[in-house]
Amino acid sequence: MLWKRYFIDINVLLLLYLGLKQLFHSYYVIILKNINKVWAMKKKIILFFLITSFVFAKVDYSEMSTQELIAIMGYVKDKNKKQFVRELNSRTSTMSEKEKQNYKNNLPKLNK
Repeated sequence: MLWKRYFIDINVLLLLYLGLKQLFHSYYVIILKNINKVWAMKKKIILFFLITSFVFAKVDYSEMSTQELIAIMGYVKDKNKKQFVRELNSRTSTMSEKEKQNYKNNLPKLNK
């Protein structure tokens, strides 16, 4: 009865395959749900840090070079203009002749 032995072995393998398939499928679903939760949490954390960085963001003109300050003279917002002018005035004594000339040429842009 050799065929009965192979028949039983095939049935056992089939049941084992179906059981493992169901087991792995359930683990797969659990892993996918957790991955979605992790991604959602990462998105919330990134969004939180972006919002807080925009709230506490402040322009620091002291870290900019003199050439950069002269280049943005016409583009400074009104609320930052006082701090900008203070920083420019503190640098006028150390400016080179070329920087002073650029500063004088761009001064009308600042007063707009």
